[in-house]
Amino acid sequence: MSLNRRLNLWIAQSESWQAFKDFNLPQDDRANYAFLLISDDFYITLFCRAFEILKQNQLSEDNKKDLLALGNGLVVFSLEGKREAFQGVSFHDNMLYASSMYYLSDFPASALLLARKFNQDNYQDSTDKFLLGFLTRNIPAQNEFGEFLLRFLSNGEEEHLVRLRRNLEIQVALEESNAEKYHSFLLALALLNNFERDNIWFDLLKYLNDKEHWKPFVQYCLKRPVPVWSFFPSQKNAIASGVLSNQTVSLQMPTSAGKTAISELVIYNSWKTNPKHRTLYLAPFRSLAAELNQSMGKHLRSLGISTKSIYGGHLPSADEREAIESVNLLVSTPEKMLAVEDVLPHILETFDTIICDEGHLLDDKQRGLSYELLLSRLKSHRKPGRRFVFISAIIPNISTINNWLGGADKTVIESDYRPTQLEYGFLHKAAKGNYDLIVNPLSDYPIRYDLYKYLVPDSLKYNDGGQIKSKGTIKGISVAVALRALPSGAVALFTTEKRGHRGVEDLGEEIIRQVDENIKVNYPRDYAESSYIEHLRGYFSEVFGRDYLLTRLIEKGALFHHGDLPQDVREVIEDALREEKVKIVICNTTLAEGVNLPIRTMVLHSTQRMGANKRPVSMSIRSLKNLVGRAGRAGKETKGLIIVPHSRDQELVKQLIREEGVEQVNGMLYNLISIITDVLREKGFELSNEILDAQNEGFLQWLDSIDVSLIDLLSEDTDPNNLEQAVSNMLLNTLSHHQASEEKKQIQEKLFQLRANKIKGYLEEGTFSELRLSGTSLRSFQTITELFDFENEIWLKDLNTPLDEDWMDYLLVRGLFQSNEFQFALNQFNNRTMKEGHELSNVDLLKALELWMKGSWYNHIAHELNTEVFKVIRLINSVFAYNLQTLVSSVIRIKMAKNKDFEPHPLIFHWPMLLQFGIDSKMKLLLYELGLTDRVAVLHLSNVLQSIGVEINDDLNLVAAILQNEELIKNSISREVPFIAVDKIDRFIQILKFT
Repeated sequence: MSLNRRLNLWIAQSESWQAFKDFNLPQDDRANYAFLLISDDFYITLFCRAFEILKQNQLSEDNKKDLLALGNGLVVFSLEGKREAFQGVSFHDNMLYASSMYYLSDFPASALLLARKFNQDNYQDSTDKFLLGFLTRNIPAQNEFGEFLLRFLSNGEEEHLVRLRRNLEIQVALEESNAEKYHSFLLALALLNNFERDNIWFDLLKYLNDKEHWKPFVQYCLKRPVPVWSFFPSQKNAIASGVLSNQTVSLQMPTSAGKTAISELVIYNSWKTNPKHRTLYLAPFRSLAAELNQSMGKHLRSLGISTKSIYGGHLPSADEREAIESVNLLVSTPEKMLAVEDVLPHILETFDTIICDEGHLLDDKQRGLSYELLLSRLKSHRKPGRRFVFISAIIPNISTINNWLGGADKTVIESDYRPTQLEYGFLHKAAKGNYDLIVNPLSDYPIRYDLYKYLVPDSLKYNDGGQIKSKGTIKGISVAVALRALPSGAVALFTTEKRGHRGVEDLGEEIIRQVDENIKVNYPRDYAESSYIEHLRGYFSEVFGRDYLLTRLIEKGALFHHGDLPQDVREVIEDALREEKVKIVICNTTLAEGVNLPIRTMVLHSTQRMGANKRPVSMSIRSLKNLVGRAGRAGKETKGLIIVPHSRDQELVKQLIREEGVEQVNGMLYNLISIITDVLREKGFELSNEILDAQNEGFLQWLDSIDVSLIDLLSEDTDPNNLEQAVSNMLLNTLSHHQASEEKKQIQEKLFQLRANKIKGYLEEGTFSELRLSGTSLRSFQTITELFDFENEIWLKDLNTPLDEDWMDYLLVRGLFQSNEFQFALNQFNNRTMKEGHELSNVDLLKALELWMKGSWYNHIAHELNTEVFKVIRLINSVFAYNLQTLVSSVIRIKMAKNKDFEPHPLIFHWPMLLQFGIDSKMKLLLYELGLTDRVAVLHLSNVLQSIGVEINDDLNLVAAILQNEELIKNSISREVPFIAVDKIDRFIQILKFT
């Protein structure tokens, strides 16, 4: 029997009251929490109803929903800051009951989080110690009940659970007259009943009944900082549905539902079955690839599975090539993998399993085309037994993509399970200048509840020289809402833009203003770790200078994160958030869609960005759903909350809550073909290369991707007469062909055949091998071969520095600075970033580039160019580290393609990477390649090594020199280096000892 209406009302009130206390809201006489007046009756009813359900041997789905509601009601009697309002309840014992309700209703991460609020010293009875140990996955030594469970976990033998069950059943019968002990034993028996069918051994052996096969993986799971004893329902469903089979499967799971853990299991099972099995894990974001290297890569290496993560750059080093060809697991961005395949043409044929993460990005304007074409190429390499594992949080037409990749209808695995609960709150302007927060706005009372006076007028006023002024702007309200949420946990203030009135940085300035003007809200620094704030301030001061926004913002206890920031700085920010040193971050999708962080509340400042026609364009429902899933991380929070402060965004979020209008994923190539089809139909054009080549640069860059894909498909000895058939065969492997109508298929066929005709001449002339080995697009190849004399003696010069004047003149001044591609990138930068009349010239570019590679930081370069720091950051991390680096890589590869026996000078070969990292020596590059990927740390460590006479250009001797001089290095760097860089150097040295 489900819970009655009155009990549901009391539970809903208790949740509202808990939120009221969490946010530390002002008392309001409208917030009458009736359950407080009858708290004894409320508690007794919760307790009795819970144990009525527990007496049933097997829980139905309705039972689980009821237990979750009961757990939500019970927990307020034990939480600090709430329990003080109640008398006569043992909050230690009650937490065992509440936590157990979460566990039994399939929220084990929330159960663990709550149970860990107390420790073994709070309990005297051995049964209660067992209950706490079970819920926290930390069974005490020599516990009469726990020892059976530990034996089972270690070897999977069910007889240990049988004996434990027998003992508990006996104790339940013996203690019927002792209410306290009876309920403890009954609770333990209920947990065991559930555990017998919900543990890691049960699910793995159900798939493959071979304990020795699974034992290393189980042992690894048990030794993790948070031991894994069982799988989430979403993971159990994936295992039962065949994710470990040899078939192509597609997983649709909400964010934080355990997709990374499932990927680890897939990789382990494949490797354990065949130690030569190779997996390619495609991670579209650099930040995601970096995080996976630190998490999944570390975990799998502990199992003996060799792993490598690659992202950024376009010319893999010799060490990278060796690792790429030998490791069991390669984590890569699609763009990096396309570049690697140009250098190692047969590399795609070596992978047995392809895991495609964040699969919805197939139609992303920046990443989608590369992703789709890489998967098309992987499909065209028909390696026997190859399978795809396609993963996404939400794609309505996921079965279409699964079929395209070779799966069947039955291999689509879907789950809507979230390991934490998620709520939404809409801000509503009320009387007298107050703002209320309406939680669960689309539900009926009591599930919906109102937090009155979430913001009061004083939250938006400040004293300006004795005159009281209001700060009730859109951004002022968003910031005040985010600061108000700080008492409840970590907060992410999300917006769509980097700058401007919707921008991340403008919100950062608003936080500083509200703190400086003493507006009556919570101050971020009060919720941060003060000593770490100083460490971050020192680090940011060195990188950006004291006046840069990030440096000023961290002094107030807040951070921001967006794509213009360099990768190593972003990782420092992510670490600070992950370790909960700082509790508030302003971000856009770069952070929100890239990595998992402990975010309790996400405030949506804006769900719109400025479109091409200068009109606001809303985010897609699909992107928004993926975004909000970041709130309420399992193991850190029991709930996540999404706050929508402004009515302009609330209608879109209502569609999300109702899951209305969720967009399909169409491959980017399909979208491109659709655009071309519409233009041709509208203007009555006949498709031709002349029309295609006359389009704008953005369109031409899409064509470049198509050209590159065609070039890579063809072998050097392709018969020009067979070109048309080869192209038709390639098209069959694209998602676009799979989705397109007959009309669009015909246009796609004609488009590819037209592009192939431009390549045909190279096949006929016998120069196609140069084009293919160059790894460039047809357009870039033509431009570069026209600009450069590849017989120039500069290629034979023994360079002492990558900034050699002759080399720079050849490569840049008379070379790439003259190319249309680079000038387009520079013009885009100037138009978007620089004020009219202050555009950067080639002289400015050379000055900035030389300072950067010599080790200067952004503030110094900005001073030398008489411009702002944020503009230099964008210049270096976009124009230099992406556009220019790509073109330089192409120049070097074309030279090597023209003369296959040519070995460039190391400073020439590595020049693109030296440019990306802002360094000027092989030793500094070696430090990066060895794993020290923070530029502050690299520059300081290399200076120390040079000061003590270390001048080594190979990795083994460099490692030996570092380990020999460990104490001297530590003494030298501690005096002048930011703490964060010191810590990174220390961890780097410790890792070197074990590699």
